[in-house]
Amino acid sequence: MLKANWRDSWFDPKYLAFTLFYGFLYAINIRQNHSVVVQQEWIRAEFKRRFRVDRVIVARPDSLKVGDLEKCANKPVPMDGSCIFFFPSLPRCFKNFELIGEAVEILERANEWAGRVRWTIDGTENSYTRWLRKRFGRLRSLEWIGRQDREQMCKQYSEVDCLIFPSRVETWGLPISEAKSANLPMLLVDLPYAHETVGGWDRVAFFPPNAPDVLARQMSSFASGESVFTRTSARRPEEPTADGWKDLLLQLTCDL
Repeated sequence: MLKANWRDSWFDPKYLAFTLFYGFLYAINIRQNHSVVVQQEWIRAEFKRRFRVDRVIVARPDSLKVGDLEKCANKPVPMDGSCIFFFPSLPRCFKNFELIGEAVEILERANEWAGRVRWTIDGTENSYTRWLRKRFGRLRSLEWIGRQDREQMCKQYSEVDCLIFPSRVETWGLPISEAKSANLPMLLVDLPYAHETVGGWDRVAFFPPNAPDVLARQMSSFASGESVFTRTSARRPEEPTADGWKDLLLQLTCDL
């Protein structure tokens, strides 16, 4: 669930209002449903807590079909520190672009910083990205590449060295699955959805959603070739759970 800050209210008040409205909308007759379907275990726990529903099925997405994404065989970090971090995202305030911008500010104060960050906005999309451009446009290592189509995204995943994903709220977080399919290391926000989505992975580190100094240290260490990663393990959700559409449909119809 989104924990709003002043930027949400200022730059995206419609989305904030919509989020608050849905909190009330979900509660209307939700307990009359035979089942409620969510994507992750933490969402199930939240629904049970907030709406007091009993039968909540965790139905995770089918195995990601990434098509042209090629697995990188543990791509070595460039010896000169000129690694490329990647944050693919829509231009929404809750995606937390500013955390990366603040981390890059910290890094650029050090003369030895040679890394780069690519993010998929160009600074003209809305009032939020225009503010980002005004706030961080001077930073030499930020690359404003704009929205990418599927072919361009595949190219980006083949070129970059590490994913950064700081979004403050997601129901899944598709770029995490995409980066995992491309065998990329990841720096992820330390929130329940990110832990569930990444599952078992041996090259992932987590940072708090409001700590640019921590992210900056992780980025600097990675660019220097130092190990910042830990190994995580996947946990299967408690029952009821569904593996793919077929299993979900069977569960939804078996008691009708």
